[in-house]
Amino acid sequence: MTGYFRLTAALLFSGFSLFGGAFRVDLAGDGFELAFKSGSEGVTAATSAWLKERSNQRWSITGDSSEKWEEKSFTFTAAEDGKVWVSLLSIRTGPGEAASVSAYDDLRIEGATFKNAGFEELGKRGFPESWRGAPKMATDATDAPEGKYYVTVTFDNRVTQIIDCKAGKPVTIRFKTKNMH
Repeated sequence: MTGYFRLTAALLFSGFSLFGGAFRVDLAGDGFELAFKSGSEGVTAATSAWLKERSNQRWSITGDSSEKWEEKSFTFTAAEDGKVWVSLLSIRTGPGEAASVSAYDDLRIEGATFKNAGFEELGKRGFPESWRGAPKMATDATDAPEGKYYVTVTFDNRVTQIIDCKAGKPVTIRFKTKNMH
């Protein structure tokens, strides 16, 4: 197979579209392992291999996104009672490439609790309360799938919230996402 055909096949079967984008949600356990259980269609997960023997403490959940709002979901469990960092971001792009931008809204969770899951409560700086980071806020009420606001993030400008999890109790996170580029 020539290089051109290998590249074309790799792109077609990689799970990411040339015409769409991709979302990413990172999970990090506070010194304990997490286990990815399942995801909606097209949602996959990978551990952070660079952490070696602690790689199961951090997961990246990814999947395709389009320019229209789509619902995605995944389920995980924690090995111990404790705190889990949930970060909403976009995929990393290569040097010289424009940053990939993902939008998120209408988060729902079973098995734990999110605060301000729809990003409707804004703080003094105009960022969503209970979330860490500095996302761009979109206020187009005609486009938000829930409420008036949603966040747009990149790989470097993400938002994070810490949730409390119970050992072995499944946590399912559902959200709406779309690609902004």
